[in-house]
Amino acid sequence: MIKDFTIGRSDFSVTVYVPWNCTNNCKFCSSKKDYNLIRSDFEKLKESLRLIRKSILPIVVFTGGEPSADVEKLRELLSIVDNKIVYINTSLPKRNCKEFIELVNSTDCVKSISISRHRHSYVEDSTILHQIAEDKVIATIKKPVRINVVSQGEDTFSVDSLKVYVDRWSKIAKLKGGSQSLLLNLRGNYVAQNKAELHEMTNCKVVNDLAIAYYYKSHSFCNVCDTCTFIKFDENGEDELIINYHRGLMTTAIPFGNIVEINDLIILQNGDICYDWDGKKENISIFLNMIHQY
Repeated sequence: MIKDFTIGRSDFSVTVYVPWNCTNNCKFCSSKKDYNLIRSDFEKLKESLRLIRKSILPIVVFTGGEPSADVEKLRELLSIVDNKIVYINTSLPKRNCKEFIELVNSTDCVKSISISRHRHSYVEDSTILHQIAEDKVIATIKKPVRINVVSQGEDTFSVDSLKVYVDRWSKIAKLKGGSQSLLLNLRGNYVAQNKAELHEMTNCKVVNDLAIAYYYKSHSFCNVCDTCTFIKFDENGEDELIINYHRGLMTTAIPFGNIVEINDLIILQNGDICYDWDGKKENISIFLNMIHQY
């Protein structure tokens, strides 16, 4: 029996699954099956967001599904949490791309967006991501962008492939205005991540390969994720691109006896508020009362 909750990492966020699906079928996606099983409820989701607006929680992340697939409904959701720091995860499809970018650029609460791009080139990405916008379009986004590359297997982040990823996104970072405008986030496949090895970076081949080619900057971690950060410098010694290697678990809740540490709160597409990715919500009212602000 859960008696209490505690907040874990300092950048605690509320992840919101928008109530509309995407057209991709990425084999590593952990939410696609839920969109096929869980009936969406836009009105209930808005009610849940209003509770979050009145909470002490600082960050809201919209994911999916595909947030850009319905720009007007997304605009409505953003207006509810415009007192928060907002991030958006997207594959940036061509459809609604112009309207979506205009919304991002003009909405103050949106601080950054994460864009899924998992292969070496736009052409290769187009084989797994449906009708996505070209790389050059990303340079028109005025907010900082994080490019998410999820590992497709053991050879995804080989020495040679790492250079291809870095060179591809260095070009877009230059078009956008420098290293602070675009971050390359290389992600281990969280579906296959071993909890016992989460924080073992010393013998990690990807980290060691990055450390040989680029400047090591920092290492950060919590109970559910671990990140090493590197910098690529240009020929003038200026920062050209920030590179993360990030590993995370398929859980955001860590039990300690009858107390649960939560590192993300989740709102499903039907509006249910949960404390883990698999829909756990036992005694969630205790946590909601704890974070209530006024």
